[in-house]
Amino acid sequence: WQQRLHPEDVDRISSIVESRRNDSADTYQAEFRMQCKDGSYKWILGRGKCTEWTAAGVPSHFIGTHTDISARKQLEDELRDSEERFRKIFFQCPDAISISTLADGTIVMVNPGLERVTGYSASEILGKTSKAINIWVNTEDRDRLISLIEADGLANGFETDYRMKSGEIRHGLMSAAIITINGVEHILVF
Repeated sequence: WQQRLHPEDVDRISSIVESRRNDSADTYQAEFRMQCKDGSYKWILGRGKCTEWTAAGVPSHFIGTHTDISARKQLEDELRDSEERFRKIFFQCPDAISISTLADGTIVMVNPGLERVTGYSASEILGKTSKAINIWVNTEDRDRLISLIEADGLANGFETDYRMKSGEIRHGLMSAAIITINGVEHILVF
């Protein structure tokens, strides 16, 4: 059985099976890659136990189930890649970007560009509302921005005055869109 395991999984899976050797009632559950007849590998979720061992102490008989989880693993890899691309774009962009909840403006994510433009560090504003940090000079501008993005899905070139941490008032141009994160609507401002 070990010959069919992916070389990177052999030690880990052997260790799991061996750890159950003295407890015949104890089953294992593990994800590993198993080689197919054509030489390719599929991801498998194995659940079961070894029922017999050779005189040399090698597992020889197993009982249990093996489920092909290759599609799930591929989706996990794609999601991880997508999240990494997002992180790179979000945090390396020199422009100010923030994400806040649509309902009340609670700031959930900011990039270094926003920190530079407003003077606030992420730790000073994350979890607070835009109203609480008093960033909008005219609070009606947030309502107007929300109305625009709710109507069109996107607001481009929205002009507003904002207040920096120092209290200085600046004029800015922003774009915004509604995005959904974990079923909750947020505003992506860039």
